[in-house]
Amino acid sequence: LAVSTAVDMQPRPFSEHIHLRLEHYDEDVFNDHRKRMAERAANLSTSSPTAPVPSQPPVRPLPLVGRVVRSRLGIDQRHIHFGTRATGEHTERTLMLHNRSAAPLVFKMTKSGSNASFDLHIPKTCRHGLIRPFGSRAVQLAFRPSLAGPFKETVSVHNVLDATDVVQISVKASVTKRGTFDIRLGGGAVHLDFGD
Repeated sequence: LAVSTAVDMQPRPFSEHIHLRLEHYDEDVFNDHRKRMAERAANLSTSSPTAPVPSQPPVRPLPLVGRVVRSRLGIDQRHIHFGTRATGEHTERTLMLHNRSAAPLVFKMTKSGSNASFDLHIPKTCRHGLIRPFGSRAVQLAFRPSLAGPFKETVSVHNVLDATDVVQISVKASVTKRGTFDIRLGGGAVHLDFGD
């Protein structure tokens, strides 16, 4: 679902049954069992009717009981702007990930894979992880541009337990070329002489 409700965040009871039937079994063992059941039925009083002895193993119900909850990822900041930065300058930003549900959330962070994505670094400890129910986790984004010009990259945060829960974060910056300098010697000199 694109939109989650408060009901999705809280556990709700789940109850179901599956039915099991033996397809392959030891007929001698089952026949001995049927014989013992028939003898037990014969020993009971005739005033108490008994169920017939089955000719094959009966279908057994297996109850499944639990609580179901949908894990939801929340990110307050969908846009990150590093401002104006020079090439080679190192800058970091912190991004907060929130678990909006009562179930643990497993997340994974990915980049677009474009050439610009190599200037944005996500530490290994922040690329994937676990967030406790209704908890938060801080992840770091490190930016070191290599080329001057406008920078734009998209970082995707995936909820591993729900393929439809993906949050995209737009990362932008304006990168300038690092300033350089030159030395001009007066009087037409071409060498610097520091003496002895």
